[in-house]
Amino acid sequence: MAKKQISTELFAAIEVACRLFGESEIHRDYSGRGMFGDTCFGFSGRNLYAIIAKILEIIAANEQLVMEFSELLARTKQDDLGLGWIIYFPGRIAPEKAGA
Repeated sequence: MAKKQISTELFAAIEVACRLFGESEIHRDYSGRGMFGDTCFGFSGRNLYAIIAKILEIIAANEQLVMEFSELLARTKQDDLGLGWIIYFPGRIAPEKAGA
């Protein structure tokens, strides 16, 4: 399956939202259950719903980003990390790091 990159604008909004909540993290290459070593983009934290709400607040004025995030959420999987949860998106990758 070909992986689809999320937009840099949506990724930036996710980064901002994760930064606003302590104990959250961006995962560029998470390998979840049943992925057999394949990797994808995800983010983790103790309160994923608050992070998602903040992302929606950040992107609310941009209909294209709202649609992209909606499509991303439709592909959501999650795992328990013990002290929090990860939400991840098989088949989706983060944009390249600046300067990489």
